[in-house]
Amino acid sequence: MWLAECIEEVSETSLKGELSFVLGWPTSNTVATFGSKEDRNSWHLLLSRYISKQRDLVEPRSVSLKVYNRAGDSGPQFQIVNVDRNDTTQEVVTMALETLGVKDDARGYQLWVISGKDESAYPLIGHEFPYAIKLSHLRQTLDSVENDQLRHISKHHQCQFILKKRKKTHTTQSSSE
Repeated sequence: MWLAECIEEVSETSLKGELSFVLGWPTSNTVATFGSKEDRNSWHLLLSRYISKQRDLVEPRSVSLKVYNRAGDSGPQFQIVNVDRNDTTQEVVTMALETLGVKDDARGYQLWVISGKDESAYPLIGHEFPYAIKLSHLRQTLDSVENDQLRHISKHHQCQFILKKRKKTHTTQSSSE
């Protein structure tokens, strides 16, 4: 589980940021809204402490992600990136770019995921934890296959991470500026 402040990126309604925050696990988002700023801050602090304490107990401490390079840069088709349980998606983007030898600003790139159950990739915003996404997917996969089938897990059961360049947003300025 994680907490974030990116309400405008996960909600189609306009909510007051000072009264709300985002809860997520592993790629689902829920916005929690409170009656006062004090209630919001108290819950945020309490949940942050609990989540951090529980995350420190999780084993293994790190996992390897196979990150496919779809950034349009020449180079390897994929790289293995070792991530720990506290690395956010944006931090994994930075690590992947370094591993691929790309010197661009990490903010120009985005990590996408195919969970296996979904055919199409979907973008991660930046605050998620790829470690948790992979382990959650692995747990679901292990629950759905028999022990003797583990060696033959198909691509449809694999969690795939894809590095892509962000689409540029076009802003227009009036000629009087």
